[in-house]
Amino acid sequence: MTDYDKNLKKIFGYVSKFLGRDFGRKPNDNETKEIKELLLGKDEAEENKGKFIVISQRDSKWKNEMLGKSFYSVGDFGCLITCLAMLSAWYGDYKDPKWIARNLKFTPNGLFLWKSMDGKLPFNFKWRYYGRDDSKIQEILNSKDNACVLQVNDKKHWVELIGYDKGKGYKVVDPFYGDTVWLRERFKNITGFAEVTKA
Repeated sequence: MTDYDKNLKKIFGYVSKFLGRDFGRKPNDNETKEIKELLLGKDEAEENKGKFIVISQRDSKWKNEMLGKSFYSVGDFGCLITCLAMLSAWYGDYKDPKWIARNLKFTPNGLFLWKSMDGKLPFNFKWRYYGRDDSKIQEILNSKDNACVLQVNDKKHWVELIGYDKGKGYKVVDPFYGDTVWLRERFKNITGFAEVTKA
């Protein structure tokens, strides 16, 4: 039996229940939510709430979206905002890269304006650092409310920092491929980073 058939059977089960034994009774909140999910699919924002998700800037759902009013697309230049989208899920209010591209601010050259996230994402901009400072990066990583994105490959790319191992170094999510990797295995350097803090 396909998922569609299973869902259809479940919907008919609810209809039978509401029109049979419990005629006239309204479904409770949990039943209403379940019926809505069966009919319309799960709400992505709700489903990802409080989770750390791994996504790619090249996903067909947003890769062709332009960064603000620029002519630069998420698929080609959206590594940073894809990192911010992943963080938004972890902080409990998921905004996908398309939403960020449409609602936050960018220069005509597609560069992100950091302070535009304040009040619109579940975290606020704290500071933009230039160069590599491992003690500061690890301090942010170990913080309860703060998170860090790393600029790598001679300022050409951004990745999401998710862990550290003394032997292997930093573990990151690469938004270009939508995968996790040890930083030193794919990227040659860290040229800067940015810190955000829970709103």
